[in-house]
Amino acid sequence: MTSGSGFPERLRKLAELESGDYTRWNVIPNLSVVASYSFTTQTIELAEVSAQRYMGALSGDPAAQNKVLPLLLHEWRHWLDHIGTVWGQRLLTLGYNAIHARLAGKETDFRRIVDFRRKLRDDRFEKFYSEIYKQDDPAQAVRGWRYEFSTGARFDHNGVPSEEHPIIFTRFRWLGGSLACRVPLSVASLLETSAMHFEFEAESVTIGNLSEDEQQNALEALQTRYLDNFYKPALTDYSVAAHAVSNIVGPSDVPRCLQLSSALANVALNLVDHHFDLLKIPSRFENWGKRNQALLLNRNRGYAFLCLCCHAPQNPESSTLDWVRETLQRAGLPSLEMMRADALDTVANLKNDDFPGSFNAVRLAHLQRGKQILDEYGVVVTFEDFFAGIPEGKVALPAVVLADLKIVEGATLLDWEDSDAGAFIDEITQMYLRCNEFMDACGL
Repeated sequence: MTSGSGFPERLRKLAELESGDYTRWNVIPNLSVVASYSFTTQTIELAEVSAQRYMGALSGDPAAQNKVLPLLLHEWRHWLDHIGTVWGQRLLTLGYNAIHARLAGKETDFRRIVDFRRKLRDDRFEKFYSEIYKQDDPAQAVRGWRYEFSTGARFDHNGVPSEEHPIIFTRFRWLGGSLACRVPLSVASLLETSAMHFEFEAESVTIGNLSEDEQQNALEALQTRYLDNFYKPALTDYSVAAHAVSNIVGPSDVPRCLQLSSALANVALNLVDHHFDLLKIPSRFENWGKRNQALLLNRNRGYAFLCLCCHAPQNPESSTLDWVRETLQRAGLPSLEMMRADALDTVANLKNDDFPGSFNAVRLAHLQRGKQILDEYGVVVTFEDFFAGIPEGKVALPAVVLADLKIVEGATLLDWEDSDAGAFIDEITQMYLRCNEFMDACGL
């Protein structure tokens, strides 16, 4: 989505950093600048929400809530996964190491910039690996397509396929038989399935503001809109994980499918190294041969998610957490409680990987907040627990940048120039531009 003429210059620059020329520093496929979570600054930008509307939503105004809550919950979920998972905390550490290396100016440490960029490239594969063959199938009146999983070999820096670095694809065909698209199953896909789950649930909350007669029609329209988006090839980065759960596990309704895919995504993002070594390879993937072991050695979280889907009980009627517990047992993994303990141990030791610099206080605050999230919510963060905890202030939420360049820090609304977050964003943005210059110099 392009910005309007009134789009603030600062927000335009942030949007470019996340989705334009500098998209190499972003791990999710931002298709719109209406709302975004910045992995570089750990802030949320709501580019079309004014301070008045935002505060109205928090005070319970139904019209404002309809506009704000779904956007906000989507981006809060991205923040939760970045700050409060093993995967996210490692990425956070690599990011600040890269910035500190660039600040220090010692060329022998610039490899940390490349380390960070390589990790991002592993988490959201380059556009080359995604293909759209046919946007729709006009011969078919029924919404739907067929799917198949496959693997391929990624290309190395010399343009040679590497069997040591395989990639998983889902290929979709329209019911008429023609190819629709091919998309990798990546960390970015896991992040989006969880964010879509939170967004859907937030929209369901706002529907509760309607009369009883209106609610049923609104809920049906909501599910129809999501289903329509699920069958758009251009949006398969967002829907591929939910499709995997629906096809393998069985739920066909949108809320349950997103709820289960979000839970398994949360597990996959909180796996520590030795969990990958315990994960049982599903029999349906035996024909992939040595690529299975390579995917595990590469700590491929998209592959782990797919394995969890294959081990999960089908058409579960139990609670989500009980279903996850049984899935872990079948997959050869520890209990939820043990996984939480392993995750906490791992993130507690990340400080040993720190490359110090002027942003250490910010990084350590984020790492501490992430440990608090794991301690408070466990490996699987449910929408109900998180949403209920917001008024209680169980977790200090990130700064939110609004359309009129007001910034919400905690419960305080500030002008950009008067906020700590505004100065921080300006400084970090400049540092990533300097990292960009180095990456261009490397020719990568």
